[in-house]
Amino acid sequence: YTITVRGTLRNFAIFKSIRKGATVTGLNVQYSSATIKGVEDDYYFGGIANQVKGSIEECSVSGTINLDFTVEKGVGGLVGLLAEGKVVDSANSARINAISQSVAGIVGVLKKGNIEECTNSGAIVNNSESIYDYEILQHGTVISAGIVGYLYGSSTKIIEGNTNSGKI
Repeated sequence: YTITVRGTLRNFAIFKSIRKGATVTGLNVQYSSATIKGVEDDYYFGGIANQVKGSIEECSVSGTINLDFTVEKGVGGLVGLLAEGKVVDSANSARINAISQSVAGIVGVLKKGNIEECTNSGAIVNNSESIYDYEILQHGTVISAGIVGYLYGSSTKIIEGNTNSGKI
């Protein structure tokens, strides 16, 4: 199934949360120069889901995602926060323009779970480095990455078989 996202949107998410036991399979999201003006909690943003405890399999995100607000913790081409669960055989080719502590092609913040056989070919642009943003800078380092931006906590994480060719 394909969803096309166009124009300027407020408080937007394809999925705010994917709960434990739920799986999204075969979803393709095309961002046609979309500008997102906010999400409900402003902590995480993902091209498919802001937060995941279930699974994303064989999904893709393409186009250009412009986030016109500060996402405090993490932005991912597919998932903002992978709290547990997995992202498998999925891809991001979208250019991501964001302001956040962590911006990555697949998962912004990984707490617990697996990221396997995923690819990122989209450019990752974290504008936090060029502005003074107290909410971001108070946490220290600003991260930009191809696959996963920030590993949180001491839980088991499996990150294998992934590739990045996107400009960071």
